[in-house]
Amino acid sequence: MKKHPSIHFDRNLGSFVGLSESIMKELHRNYPNVALEKELARMTTWLQSPKGKQRKGTIGFIINWLNNATTSLPENKDEPCEEIPAILNPYLEELWKQHPHLYLFNRLAT
Repeated sequence: MKKHPSIHFDRNLGSFVGLSESIMKELHRNYPNVALEKELARMTTWLQSPKGKQRKGTIGFIINWLNNATTSLPENKDEPCEEIPAILNPYLEELWKQHPHLYLFNRLAT
């Protein structure tokens, strides 16, 4: 990846400055299994936190974050999520019977 010294996080705007379309395409190409927009939103939140205020949010920061990103996109977006194994369903139903919305959410999240 080329050096992009003009990329930084602007705290007044609350967003990254200098992330052009070509850089975004390059990031999408280099990190195909990372939800890039979601990770950029997470970076923004972190950079605005007290712990992240010392960081500048340069391209090096972005690349380092993406290298450690754990949010993956499914290989095939049309492919349904795998079901919870049948043996776990009774356990989860019992665990969350007082909160059926949690049971449904966890079934959808897996």
